[in-house]
Amino acid sequence: MQANTAYNQGKYAQAIELYKKLVDENPDNPEYHYQLGLSYFSKGEKFRAQQKANRLRKLGRTDLAESLEQLLTQMTEHLIEEAQKK
Repeated sequence: MQANTAYNQGKYAQAIELYKKLVDENPDNPEYHYQLGLSYFSKGEKFRAQQKANRLRKLGRTDLAESLEQLLTQMTEHLIEEAQKK
């Protein structure tokens, strides 16, 4: 799948566009929402990643939502730690 390849190559903007198309074509597929959320996270777009986590909850995939939210929490904690060092 092209979206996975783009993500694995670190081409997050391209992966986002490709996953968006997959989500548009398959709005009830939680895997595509999750991968899109991961792509947003990897690109540093925390708010959009959280939106995907919210959508996953609505789709009944709390496990995937919690996975994304855990990453977001870890990122926030890291940023706080780095700010406190300065």
